Amino acid sequence: MSEIDTKAGKAVLTLAHVVGMVDLVALPLWIGTMMQHHRFSAPEAGITVTAFLAAVVASSALLAPRFNRLAHRFVVAGGLSIAAVAFFAVAMQPIDPASWLPMLALHALAGLGVGSALSITHGCIGRSRNPHRLFATVSILLGVFAVLFLSSVPQLIARTGPTTLFAVFAATMALAAIVTLPAFPR
Repeated sequence: MSEIDTKAGKAVLTLAHVVGMVDLVALPLWIGTMMQHHRFSAPEAGITVTAFLAAVVASSALLAPRFNRLAHRFVVAGGLSIAAVAFFAVAMQPIDPASWLPMLALHALAGLGVGSALSITHGCIGRSRNPHRLFATVSILLGVFAVLFLSSVPQLIARTGPTTLFAVFAATMALAAIVTLPAFPR
């Protein structure tokens, strides 16, 4: 049995998938926070998140053909670390429309990191003994995470301020990087 098919391997793949797919869960809250609190226009907020998503796709397109030649655990942990640092820097940006260009660049950087991690994670899921079942499982757990995220983070933002969203992104990415570095399956 490969490490991917162990319970620990599946748990780490699940964590990397759920954290990497946070954009799917947080998109409405993300756009709303940038428009309402950071006072970005709808196009500015949309372009910022699109820069993140485009970087995810670009990163995956660059790494997927090299999947077999990459050190998986280092790419996943490194990608999540880059995303954590970028989102932490976003959380430290001033809350005003003048911060749009730095936020745009930091979102693109975070997207490159997340895309790297997701490309390897999804490639490993695809190499599991039963990839359809494992992908269904990680997707169900993403739904559970979505319920928890959307029931708690808006309240945190209301209590502590809009930068909390990006701090939560940074913290979840950092936690996943710490776990995946020693534990990502071979």
